[in-house]
Amino acid sequence: MLDDCQKKTIQKVAKPGHIILFVLNILLPGWGTMISSCISLNGFSSATLITGFLQFITCWLIIGWLWSIWWGYLIFKKSE
Repeated sequence: MLDDCQKKTIQKVAKPGHIILFVLNILLPGWGTMISSCISLNGFSSATLITGFLQFITCWLIIGWLWSIWWGYLIFKKSE
């Protein structure tokens, strides 16, 4: 389902942060992803930060918003 690039970009975060980031990605597209790049248990990830920024700047196209929700869900599942 996920390729290697996605597996490396989706960050694992401490609980209950995964729930907060999921909700944040729904309400403010990309912000949960960008924050996850900074608070990841694996350290800072510039690829995740860029992914969150791209989600944010494309949210007005709706695709960025849907992408952000999907990414928030993946962060949530990886952190469980």
